[in-house]
Amino acid sequence: MWIRHPRSPASVFWPTSSLCGGEGGALRVLPGSHHPGFQEALRGLGAEGEKTADLPAHVIVSEPGDLILLDEHLFHASFGGQTRRQWRVDFLSAPESAQETALTRSYFAGIYPPDWDGGYDVDRYPSYGPDWRNSGRPAVAPLGALGVYELAAAQEAYSRARRSGTQRPG
Repeated sequence: MWIRHPRSPASVFWPTSSLCGGEGGALRVLPGSHHPGFQEALRGLGAEGEKTADLPAHVIVSEPGDLILLDEHLFHASFGGQTRRQWRVDFLSAPESAQETALTRSYFAGIYPPDWDGGYDVDRYPSYGPDWRNSGRPAVAPLGALGVYELAAAQEAYSRARRSGTQRPG
């Protein structure tokens, strides 16, 4: 599915752990789609949210150990391939104003919707587990103040409920 994160203040670091070729689930991007004019044109075509590999995209072939860096505003997708281990690191600047704080909170609310199941084992791989929360790292308290842990916990609770059969999808 073609996605972008329209109001994201983040850059993404995406390490790869498996070989991904053109038909094997490689990341696809639409060059230039991070520019507002291009985004409006794509939106007008109804491209966002589409599950099609027909858009004229650049395929980023990757090997284990490669690191892909992209702007979250860029239209990106992956089609085909197999189940693989994946993780990403988002870089955000610390908000310095009320407007930046609101934008950062909106960003995290967008990546942790309370009714989305990412399909991974949230107990084995929690977004912010005890190791992180007890690490004493400088970002631990600011993320807490932004409400990030509560957002992630709500999403993980939804995933658990779906797997246990106590929550109906969607």
